[in-house]
Amino acid sequence: MLTWRGNICVLLVLASMKPCQAQQALPDIRYVQTQQLKVGTKMAIPEIWFGVSRYSMMVRTESSDLKQLPHNAIDSLKVVYRFLKFYPRLKVEIGVHTDCRGSDKYSVRLSGRRAQTLADSLVSWGIRRERVKFKGYEKSEPIIPCDDISKMSDVKDQEAAHHVNRRIELKILGTDYLTPSYLYEGYNGHRAINEGDDLTFGDQFKVVFPSIYDRKTIEWEGLLNKMETCATCAYEIVCPESISEKGDWKLRQFRRLVYLEKMNTEKCRVSVSPDIEDSFLLVKVSNEPYTEPFLMFKGQRDSRSIFKDDTLKTGDEFILAIEYDYDKADIRPRSKIILTWLGEKLTALDTFKIIIESHTDCRGNDYYNNRLSHRRAQSVTEYLLDQFDFPDNSILPKGMGEEDPLSETSCEEINRLPSVEEREKIHQMNRRTVVKVKLAE
Repeated sequence: MLTWRGNICVLLVLASMKPCQAQQALPDIRYVQTQQLKVGTKMAIPEIWFGVSRYSMMVRTESSDLKQLPHNAIDSLKVVYRFLKFYPRLKVEIGVHTDCRGSDKYSVRLSGRRAQTLADSLVSWGIRRERVKFKGYEKSEPIIPCDDISKMSDVKDQEAAHHVNRRIELKILGTDYLTPSYLYEGYNGHRAINEGDDLTFGDQFKVVFPSIYDRKTIEWEGLLNKMETCATCAYEIVCPESISEKGDWKLRQFRRLVYLEKMNTEKCRVSVSPDIEDSFLLVKVSNEPYTEPFLMFKGQRDSRSIFKDDTLKTGDEFILAIEYDYDKADIRPRSKIILTWLGEKLTALDTFKIIIESHTDCRGNDYYNNRLSHRRAQSVTEYLLDQFDFPDNSILPKGMGEEDPLSETSCEEINRLPSVEEREKIHQMNRRTVVKVKLAE
């Protein structure tokens, strides 16, 4: 009977069958000696289990149905990770072998995808992609010949032999690897971007990431921080259609991103090995300084701000930067300019309804504040209706008094602040005129 314990193949019966000499000859990656690390050396790694006909690793956890697995795939792969970190000049190949069962086409595809999964996982943990190649050997190099297995009469012996042939090996491809000094590779003849470099006008570079693990491995914060090193640069980014929603959201929030294009994946590929092409982002830095869009209205709380070229939409809440004389509701000349901007934005809409909310600070009694805020909201409404001839029911004035302050600091806490400047700053924040937009359905 043939049994399997870790990476040691033990032959108890069937003496006529070829022993597992090839597997026994492989040094264990956990105990390999430095003098054994030569080009062409193969090493055995702890067992990594995959689901039947699947290329995803089986991870054992206390809460999963896989907690009885003899080996946890992640723990086994971390052995390889630590080995590569300890020997940073090694380049290796992960080779996955299947057993004799299944068609050649099926075995090639399955072993290749499993090898890719392991390589991509190592890259996602920080091992550089060019250090890790992968290859699916399918059933072309069995330890126990398939003909010998077919002659076994005991099904358990056959299964044990198949288990021996299903294995993962680590092969050394090179011992002279030097980590590139650059952080991002230059594109189309442009310079590479090093760790300490600031971006400058005209830079073009690639941010490469594994195709399967794109949601996990792009260091979005690192890329955005690098983009911030050029305070006057604008950016164009071309990326694969498969980019994650999280990454897409982060990129779109970058205020100097003037163009984001999602291309067919074929146009955003970089060759890694004969078996796989990884995806990449192409980042282009503008040749001229960035011109900040004209901010018209600042968003209230989490609402967006409105820039010159923006179109108003339902749900917009923004603050009008208009001021009044003390205890007055008259529209100042400067405020008329701001209200003209608002009127022009509203004119571009087919139909709309907006609420004009006027807020006071917490000084004064409730009756006074409510009356004053209503008068001011009414003044804004009347000015817009008079200047732009909007329907009377399209604008609703609403005096809020001291309700719904922007600051979370209570009036009592404001009064205890030590300086007049600090107190006035919070009062000024709470005194505001807000526009809430609702477009007609």
